[in-house]
Amino acid sequence: MNIQANKDWLNTLTVKEIRELAKYYFIPAYRTKLKEELIDILSQKEDLANRPTSKADTYTARILEFWDRSLQKKLDTFTHEAEYTNETCGDWVHIYAVIEEGIFKDLQFIANGCCLSEAGAAMLVDLFRGKPVQEARGWSSEAFAQYVGSKAPEHRLPCILTGFNCLGLILNEKT
Repeated sequence: MNIQANKDWLNTLTVKEIRELAKYYFIPAYRTKLKEELIDILSQKEDLANRPTSKADTYTARILEFWDRSLQKKLDTFTHEAEYTNETCGDWVHIYAVIEEGIFKDLQFIANGCCLSEAGAAMLVDLFRGKPVQEARGWSSEAFAQYVGSKAPEHRLPCILTGFNCLGLILNEKT
């Protein structure tokens, strides 16, 4: 897909349409260039007057790195699972966990959402894989949002916390 040639066409789309398009074209061969173009277009289309931060503050290099290298994977065997949908935008995360003797022996996820929700979920499983369940229970949503490192506007905080809220459903189970 030649993004430059289609940029005029992409600019005619709504934010929702661009996100739907992104779901079908975020495959490794196209992902980097398409990601850059879509983030640029989305940032122009969002309500810039109400955004206290820039695109660079929201989509930090760390967030883009986790989003780009996010290897979503469903575990075939797991002891716990949960799915959470962010009702403000429809992003969803499904987390699979293997918990043995109070430790996250494995933690994987699949997701469908914006860059912030997918990167947040990737950071979450990276952070807690191999760690005690009790350690995850000690984290607050504020601490996790700070760990993610985005200075995203407040209305994007639910995106960052989609994976965290999903893990919360597992932690509320008898583990």
